[in-house]
Amino acid sequence: KDSLRGGRALDQGYLPLLRTWWVDGPIYYEQRAILDKLDGDLSEFRLDDPTLLLMKVRVVNTSATESGTAHLYLTSGSEQLVLQGDRMMTRGDRPRFRYLMRSCDMAKTAQVGSGVRWSVDLAPGESRELFFAIPTITLTSQDELEALRKSAFDEATERLCRMWKELA
Repeated sequence: KDSLRGGRALDQGYLPLLRTWWVDGPIYYEQRAILDKLDGDLSEFRLDDPTLLLMKVRVVNTSATESGTAHLYLTSGSEQLVLQGDRMMTRGDRPRFRYLMRSCDMAKTAQVGSGVRWSVDLAPGESRELFFAIPTITLTSQDELEALRKSAFDEATERLCRMWKELA
């Protein structure tokens, strides 16, 4: 039974799409993550190309009768974070962008300690998704932030997995 409570696996055993899942009460969490280039151009790679982690988290209330609340605690190491619109920023005199977060309208966020607590109430059988775009560098220009905002998890996943299938 404990083996059903959580785990992780690569898509088809070798593709660079990592799926992680866990259960907390009636709430099932599934996180899918893939690494992409900020510009999305896979025709050329340089060692200093900015990359980003694209992540989609799906939460599902698996109960047929009970309502439940899904919740995540969002942090960035030891930094103090605050959510400003869709941008997770460091707190302080010189705020820095850390990652982008897109959530459903019904979700609630609250400042808790050094991070942000995200939660959403789910009726039986209900689900919601949360999207993150996390750059490996600190973005400083509006152009970089706009490129990040244009990133789409499903499109990137299809493009990257197709490339890896062709290579294999």
